Amino acid sequence: RQKISEYGIQLREKQKVRRSYGLLEKQFRNYFEKALSQSGRTGETLVKTLERRLDNVVYRLGFAPSRKSGRQLVTHGHIRVNNHAVTIPSFLLKAGDVIQIREKSRKLELIHSSMKRIKDSAMLPWLSLDKATMSGTFLTVPERADVPLNANEQLIVELYSIYRKVRPDIILHYTVKPNVYGTIAASLLRIPVVNNVCGLGTVFLKNNLVSKIAILLYKLTFKFPKKVFFQNPEDLQLFLDKKLVPVHSADLLPGSGIDLEKFSPLEFNRNKSFTFLMISRLITDKGVLEYIEAVKKLKAKGMDARFQILGAKDPQHKRGIKTKVIDEWIKSETIEYLGTTDDVRHFISKADCIVLPSYREGTPRTLLEAASSSKPIIATDVPGCHNVVTHNSNGLLCKLKDANDLADKMNEMATLDDGTLRRFGINGRKKVELEFNERVVINKYIETLSQLKATSH
Repeated sequence: RQKISEYGIQLREKQKVRRSYGLLEKQFRNYFEKALSQSGRTGETLVKTLERRLDNVVYRLGFAPSRKSGRQLVTHGHIRVNNHAVTIPSFLLKAGDVIQIREKSRKLELIHSSMKRIKDSAMLPWLSLDKATMSGTFLTVPERADVPLNANEQLIVELYSIYRKVRPDIILHYTVKPNVYGTIAASLLRIPVVNNVCGLGTVFLKNNLVSKIAILLYKLTFKFPKKVFFQNPEDLQLFLDKKLVPVHSADLLPGSGIDLEKFSPLEFNRNKSFTFLMISRLITDKGVLEYIEAVKKLKAKGMDARFQILGAKDPQHKRGIKTKVIDEWIKSETIEYLGTTDDVRHFISKADCIVLPSYREGTPRTLLEAASSSKPIIATDVPGCHNVVTHNSNGLLCKLKDANDLADKMNEMATLDDGTLRRFGINGRKKVELEFNERVVINKYIETLSQLKATSH
């Protein structure tokens, strides 16, 4: 139910710009300080200055396949500016400067292969290129709107303002982007971090470019944290098997834990119309579509039950369900949409069974809340979910992405006798008391912080 924090977004945007131009943290900081001292929008000034760097323009003109290669061409004396040798990659060009490949360097395979990828129509508006003479002109300092950089650099300004004011002794990261980008920033500043992998989503279930990039980012960044907590043993083992985290820094937590007093056991009460409640953001990874399909199957068979969803719509998410689709479910009375809330206890108390057919979780908080409240559960037999639900003990487990099996389990749950439902609730409460008390989480963090404090002196 959480979205990426503003802090996490700031870290992400800063690292985007810094890495795009291939700068070390100290170099980037110097450019930022200069931009800050000038008039105008600091972020725009920063990007305009970085675009004027000679190694960047060598890359933009197509003489090099990357800024790193452009930097090497400049350093090794292959580039001339206005017929003068320049070997400083950070040399700032001005309007009208002509950039040339040194005559003796014009046969370099790196340059020729790189120039083949450049189309005249694709040249940026502040540059001109003459392929025949292997030269280009820096026509003018570009406007920010013309720079192909997918980052909101104004967030960098705010981030650096925070860094000036806050010098934390340690940073605790939580969720994917702060774990990755926050760790990069903290490591450059030599600030120790403790990360919490609260779920891998579906990225590790696929073998595509996105999953490969995610694995690479984890491998690069997770060698820096002093401690990395995982919320279920499968995620921990996966990271160890892929060598994404050192054994000595990996540890297991029982999810985020649960406040046993806040979510106290409820007296058993069965509704006249059996009531299923799914608590989730409305994205496909949570199994919302399977839930809807199962509901349609049960209604077609004439089941007298209520089917509810509590959680935020998120149509802008790349796997979010469109508002038009959700509105159709509501209009057709397929489900009762309960909106959002800051306190789920009232809704849990009114339900007979909590349902979460998610594709993968860390340790789903909604299931901990349900079990702590003595409510029976139906969930998928996947990491995270099956760590909270024991089949036929405190609930039922269904197959992944299988609406038919989910419908069968919902039908089974609705036809159970009161004694079995009551037993499921009692067993769920016992399980969270033994395994998921939030005091365990708090104590582990306190222990880790104490150890870090002791080793810092």
